[in-house]
Formats: sequence, C-alpha cells, structure tokens
Amino acid sequence: FETGLLWKAGCSALPDDRPMAMRRLETTEKALRRAPEKAAAYQATMTEYVTKGYARRLSQEELQQRHPRCWHLPHHAVTSPNKPGKFRVVFDAAARYAGTSLNDNLMTGPDLLKQIPGVLLRFRQQPVALIADIEQMFLQVAVRAEDQPALRFLWRDMDGDRPPDTYQMDRVIFGARSSPASASFVLKKTADDKCEDTPASRAAAAIVKDDFYMDDLVTSVSCPTAAVTAVTEVT
Repeated sequence: FETGLLWKAGCSALPDDRPMAMRRLETTEKALRRAPEKAAAYQATMTEYVTKGYARRLSQEELQQRHPRCWHLPHHAVTSPNKPGKFRVVFDAAARYAGTSLNDNLMTGPDLLKQIPGVLLRFRQQPVALIADIEQMFLQVAVRAEDQPALRFLWRDMDGDRPPDTYQMDRVIFGARSSPASASFVLKKTADDKCEDTPASRAAAAIVKDDFYMDDLVTSVSCPTAAVTAVTEVT
C-alpha cells in the first residue's frame, strides 16, 4: 500500500533546513566514531535501506528540482535495554529549523490503536496463546512520490572527508507524527482486502483488526488445531 503524509491545512512550503541536518550529521558521526561496533551496525542499516529500496540516493538532476515541501531529516540511533546489541535508526521529524519542524506541519491522524486493557483481556479469554510482531512495520508502507522530498536525509558512509550524499526515503518513517495512524490504517485495510468468505479467514481478519497493538499481536484461541489455522491465516 501507498499513503501520503498527513499534512496540516495551509502547509505550502518548508524552509531549507539542510544546514541543521548537516550539523546533526556531524554530531551523529562523532558519536559513532567513539563506538566502532555501533558505527558498523549503523552503516549496515543504511545500506540495507538502500538495498531493499526503502531509500535511494538522489542524482544531481533530482537535487536541482524545486520541491516546496522539501525537508532534510536528522537521524540517530536509539537503543533499547530490552534488546541489547540492537538499535533502530530514528529520523528526527521533531527537529526544528527556522521555527518549525516536519512534525509541526503534520497531523497525528485518527487514533486507530486498540486500548491495551481490551487487548490483554481478549488475550486471556482462550487457553492457547499466540504472539507475533510485524517486521519493520512502518517500512512496509510506501509514501506517495509527491511527499517523498519531505523525507530526505544526509549520509556519507562515515567518510568525513567528503560532502554528504542526499538520500530520500520512500517509506513511512519511525518518528513522523502521522506514521502510526498511516501504518495502523494500512494494517486494517489489509485485513479487509485479504479476507475471504470462509470462517477461518474471517476469524483471522478479526484477530488482525482487534488484537494488534501497533505492530505487536497478542491473541488466544480455543485449541492447538485452531492455533495452527490462525497462524496460517493471519500470516
């Protein structure tokens, strides 16, 4: 699926924030040079984004084109104590330049998340538990071409002796205000579109729409046979 960014009404142009993004890149590089293993993993993540088509390097011809809502996103690594050795590259859509940020110009969108108490109560209803998560959920959702210039970033493979290249994400990013609503909508839309007229398929669609909290699934079914069917259908 492809979605647009949820722009606020009246957002017609953004300032050229490249100087801010350049300063933040230098700060990120300095921190990564103090942690070689982290730097290698960071670089591998950026390479993966390009290899998988989540991001692409822009040509000089593309850089000459004028886009009124063009924005350069600073980025940094975020680690979790629950996942030692792993980190996520986060694009800082809240970074401000000339009195504004990308997030200042985006709407949050509707709250499509299920309430956690309801998700947990349904999880305890049946004797057989199932859990899952969606791999790189946001990166599974494309962003329409006219909005991609707002998702640019600078990177130069840790080579501080040359000017950075400009890349552009074509997927929903972790850090943008509208991303959770967009990704949640796509998840529910997928459940509706892929649901077939069978009891197993309808049950799987209900699980997808009711038992996910963002990218995490916790649900329960009546027996091991039903669990096997649910795993197949939900997947």
